[in-house]
Amino acid sequence: MASADTSTDVLRFATINLLNFIEPPLACYESDNIYFHAQWQSKCDWLTCYIQRQQPDVIAFQEVFSPAALIQLLAPMGFSLVAVEEPGLAEGYIYNRPINMIASRFPVLEQGEVTVEPQVCQAMGLEIGFSFSRRPVWCRVQLPLIGQCDLYAVHLKSKRPSLDLGSIGAITVPDAVQTMSRQLGRASADLLRGAEAAMLMYSIIARRSQDRLPIALMGDFNDGLGSTVLDVLHIDNQIDAWLAASPDRREAGVDFYGLRDSFHLHCLHVGAIDRTPTHYWGGHGNVLDYILLSCEFDPRSSMSTMDVTDFRVCDRHLFGPESLHERESSDHAPVLVELAPRY
Repeated sequence: MASADTSTDVLRFATINLLNFIEPPLACYESDNIYFHAQWQSKCDWLTCYIQRQQPDVIAFQEVFSPAALIQLLAPMGFSLVAVEEPGLAEGYIYNRPINMIASRFPVLEQGEVTVEPQVCQAMGLEIGFSFSRRPVWCRVQLPLIGQCDLYAVHLKSKRPSLDLGSIGAITVPDAVQTMSRQLGRASADLLRGAEAAMLMYSIIARRSQDRLPIALMGDFNDGLGSTVLDVLHIDNQIDAWLAASPDRREAGVDFYGLRDSFHLHCLHVGAIDRTPTHYWGGHGNVLDYILLSCEFDPRSSMSTMDVTDFRVCDRHLFGPESLHERESSDHAPVLVELAPRY
């Protein structure tokens, strides 16, 4: 493995939803959902090209079905990779559950999964045995400029309906079954995504209260940060009021434990700018992919040591791709932030 350049004066964190990264002849979800060799090679070429152009030091990956292939692809570029589970195998060669992974050019000191605490589940009214739809990944990395940092990769529950009333016979009128199944299915998905967000934040706060290290939470949140179910993950909606409070009324816990949207942190330096969507559905753009950072990256905090000096959404492949490897890339746009020390 190539050694990382520890003389860098900036660091770059990225998150990439790889959209069914599965090496042929394996299939995902359906028996015929298999890449041709040229398609698979193009997908790998697109990822390689992105990394070589953008030079991220840390990457959070989602939708990985072939972790060994991803390790083999990234190792020559100086990355080690972290995963906490194996992809879900439905039967034979057909996989039905992808995993999250974290890649780092710098030493990984510890790694593990984000666990579900039974007491928290009970307090939230969740069923015993509740689990993440895709387990978040946590690792601790020794970074230049920052030191030790806790990294999280997450892929929260999608908005795809997760409830089928027809299968449980709740309503016997066919049209009503179809309508209510969609509506309640979406509501069920929102509840699950909110529960995952709450469980994730509980784990982040518990670890930070012990080790007090900087945090980067990266991934596909499958919702906008303005959604009520994701409020628990960040303090962007409350930070202005917190900053306006007198010093003796400020709660240190809000500053220390609250995560911030890196896009908003970047806007503190460049002013208000339009936000580029990271995913499109039905011709409408949405921001689903985020990098959230702790107070060490917020210049408004007394604990800040780093600035978000750049924020990039690479979305060219989503619009009339010019080459084969871009057509086989992803339906999400990678997000990258550049970080530099505050002087």
